[in-house]
Amino acid sequence: MSANFGGYRFVLPSGVTTTVLPVPASTQISIGDLLYWTGTYAQPLSSYTGNGNAVVDQASIAAAFVGVAQQGRIAAQTTAGGYPDYPINGIVIGTDLVYEASCASNTFECGDLVGIVSDGTSAAGAISDQSVVGVANENLAIGYVIQKYSSATTSVRVRILGKNSNGFANPKIGRAHV
Repeated sequence: MSANFGGYRFVLPSGVTTTVLPVPASTQISIGDLLYWTGTYAQPLSSYTGNGNAVVDQASIAAAFVGVAQQGRIAAQTTAGGYPDYPINGIVIGTDLVYEASCASNTFECGDLVGIVSDGTSAAGAISDQSVVGVANENLAIGYVIQKYSSATTSVRVRILGKNSNGFANPKIGRAHV
């Protein structure tokens, strides 16, 4: 539901894996928003109602994480599907791709796991749509860092793995160099 265009965040190597999933009516989605699956729809992370514990939010979202929106949608659209109605019943989502994510100032090593950013409150909007944070456990991760950052950075290049991707089923794919 970010009003910020995040399309510049994509670093598209060959073989980006995508899927098409339905989205709810009257929901704004920006290109580059991280999305989770509700069981019926793909929605931006800020639509998720935090439960008051950042780690629990990270685990819950990681289990339902589907990828990154590669198509935008305006909130005024009152029909479920994608904008501008292509594909007609959903929105294109990158499930295995390289992504330039915002992060709190930090250093990273190749292979460091990243998860969603939750402010730890029990409210909708508690989770950031286009940012990641380092996490310690694979059950909290939505991807991993693919470039070393020796000095602190506020933007990190990560491989995002949605639950529909082969990499999600086997998170060690592509991490052999770690």
